[in-house]
Amino acid sequence: MQAAKHQLVIVCLASTLFFTNLGKPKLWDRDEPRNARCAAEMLERGDWTVPTFNGELRTHKPVLLYWLTITAYATFGISEFSARFWSAFLSVGTVLLTYSMGRRMFNARAAFWAAVILSSTLMFNVAAHAATPDATLIFCITLAMSIYVRSAFPEGRDCGEITTYWPSRWIQVILLYAAMGLAVLAKGPIGIVLPMAIIGMFLAIMRLPSDSANGDRKAVVSATRKILRPFSPPHLVRTAWSMRPLTALTAAAFVAFPWYVLVSVETDGEWVRSFLFEHNLGRASTAMEGHAGSTVLFYPLAILVGFFPWSIFAVPICIDVWQTLSRRCEWRVEYVFLLCWTGVFVGAFSLAQTKLPSYVTPTYPAIALLTGVCIERIIRGTSDVRLLWRKAAAGSFVAIGFALTVVIAFLLPPKVSGVQGLAFIGLIPMLFGALAWRNAHLAMSSRYVVSIATGSVFTMLAVFGYAIPLISEQQEFAKLIAPDILQSGTRKLASYSVHEPSWVFYAGKNIPFLPADQEDAAIELLTNSDTAVITTKSEYDRLADRWPVGTEVACSVNYFLKNDSLVLLRRAAHVAQRPTVRPTVSPSHIASTDK
Repeated sequence: MQAAKHQLVIVCLASTLFFTNLGKPKLWDRDEPRNARCAAEMLERGDWTVPTFNGELRTHKPVLLYWLTITAYATFGISEFSARFWSAFLSVGTVLLTYSMGRRMFNARAAFWAAVILSSTLMFNVAAHAATPDATLIFCITLAMSIYVRSAFPEGRDCGEITTYWPSRWIQVILLYAAMGLAVLAKGPIGIVLPMAIIGMFLAIMRLPSDSANGDRKAVVSATRKILRPFSPPHLVRTAWSMRPLTALTAAAFVAFPWYVLVSVETDGEWVRSFLFEHNLGRASTAMEGHAGSTVLFYPLAILVGFFPWSIFAVPICIDVWQTLSRRCEWRVEYVFLLCWTGVFVGAFSLAQTKLPSYVTPTYPAIALLTGVCIERIIRGTSDVRLLWRKAAAGSFVAIGFALTVVIAFLLPPKVSGVQGLAFIGLIPMLFGALAWRNAHLAMSSRYVVSIATGSVFTMLAVFGYAIPLISEQQEFAKLIAPDILQSGTRKLASYSVHEPSWVFYAGKNIPFLPADQEDAAIELLTNSDTAVITTKSEYDRLADRWPVGTEVACSVNYFLKNDSLVLLRRAAHVAQRPTVRPTVSPSHIASTDK
């Protein structure tokens, strides 16, 4: 009965956070409209195999997100809500899976708080509100970890009980690796490589033989050798073989391999080559698209920001983890597993040259579980975290809220009109942080935690349910492609010198892109009265003397967050066409920013 109540509250809370005004903001450039339009193009062609964007092959991500989005389009129609529906829905599922793992590994109370914490963190909400593969990947990896925990961690296990920490039945192993196969369809090889590395590292640590049968200190190896023992080649080989790698490949391939084969055949191998070598090996070896960062500090700092507001408990969590591991008692094994989950992702992506904060969001369920246990111990009064650190966490909540208010109200440049009015959002953590400070002592510890949780939920609701939709209203580009501006539903569109994927999604058709060095081609396009060209006001002014006679600015809007305007150029319908010098560039040079 308690579990049912917890799950009902969790579903209501997560759904409110993730679905409130989900479809109100326009799709944010650049990944959201690319993914959304890619699914729309596949639906229009009736092609469930080859992903394309703007009429060109899209090799950035595998197909699972596009399949899910197509089903949403078929149900709700093509819109921002349907493009984001599965991200929000699967995020609710991830929260429930986190609760399920927490009940198995710890207890219902710790699991409940872990679910609340995960639902109200910044980067997890970003994933839940975006038409990107992140939420899908997080769900698939959490599903695999949940299957592993429920099949490998005996229920009600005593601290000293000996176990192999491996599923006892074949069907459990097959389901585990099938879930990883779904992750491969969501994001690629990391969907199986990293989850297997997590489980492998955990098994390598837990299956180490004892240092000494009689406990003689002289027989104990040095501290350095102790740290390296789990990574000795013979031990790693034995551990890897015990994970049944042939079964892993077979089960994952059964789920993911058919589509990879089909798309390879349909594209003569181009999709697989570009995806594996450019978007996997390339991102690992080279900082692509300007996404570089400090190898050591990037992801720890990214987690501190992305796990806000609950990252205010970073120090208490570290204290709790350290003391639990040093005591060799209750929940020590569970902590080792969650630390392996976090460490593998952070370590792997720290080595990669391309860095994005979203790359480590699959670790957030593990971090939420560690935080949930710490919070549950604070409520029970069994935590060793001192009053000083509890008050420091509450004080941090207040300080961050104050800083947020100051930055929004006074320091942000006025590129977005009315943004200063959003400064009230900072008052939420200030208010609830102050309440938590007041209730920080042990006698009021439950109110202390509830104050932090309530402030976190309302902060995320204000940001994603109110602030982001309000800011999105400043995106005026949709006016450029409105039917009454184009004057004809069949008028062709092109862009010159500037191109945003969102235009392609909202136009519902391909928009060829002409780079800045192809001005002759842009001028040539405007000799055709059926073609309209989107460009910037600065480019229009630069070529003012060269545009064909009768060229008019049909619409001009602000270029969101840019110091420029966008203009839609077209030929007046009554102006006769005149011969012009044909451009020296060939049509094959027309490029897309998606390449």
